[in-house]
Amino acid sequence: MNKDRKQRILLVILALGFACLSSAAQDRAEARIDYPRASHDIPQLEVAINDAISKTFSNPFGLIHKPKGGYLPGYGYVFSFIVNVKLGMTPTPFGNLRTGPDITAEEKKQRIDALKDGLVRVLFRLGSGLAKQQDGESVAIMAFFEESNPLIPEGQANKTLILSVLKSDLDQLANKQERFNEFKQKVKIIEY
Repeated sequence: MNKDRKQRILLVILALGFACLSSAAQDRAEARIDYPRASHDIPQLEVAINDAISKTFSNPFGLIHKPKGGYLPGYGYVFSFIVNVKLGMTPTPFGNLRTGPDITAEEKKQRIDALKDGLVRVLFRLGSGLAKQQDGESVAIMAFFEESNPLIPEGQANKTLILSVLKSDLDQLANKQERFNEFKQKVKIIEY
């Protein structure tokens, strides 16, 4: 019985030791991030993403939620926004009025592809200038595309586009024009 008790105490001490080590490592990792600089960098990237959206989707009513971003310790920077691809409606006191012609499926695909390319260029230009990140962290942009028409709610279609690139790839390749194609290959793109 006395031996069992010693083993339990030893196990508790080991468990506490590991907990303290992981806590200390986490505190050191978080201390490396310059949060004031990160909070300064985030709006700059939000503006750059918004500019890329504006160049592709010129209808000012198409952008439903402006780009917003943040820093997640252990992951990196994350930005998201919502665009209504089909938006040609303007809310008025008398209902929604069409402000432009419908776009075809091919035009939608072309615009989304153009935006995808624009967002890769934003990452290429500005990604390496972000506040110091930890190894293994990323910068991700999540774009949500809606094709909703308030007058025909059953005709809604949604699409999600996620672009992410590792900090190491940003450090090695960003802002080096001769390596843009290599950088583009490093950007993970998920569409569904």
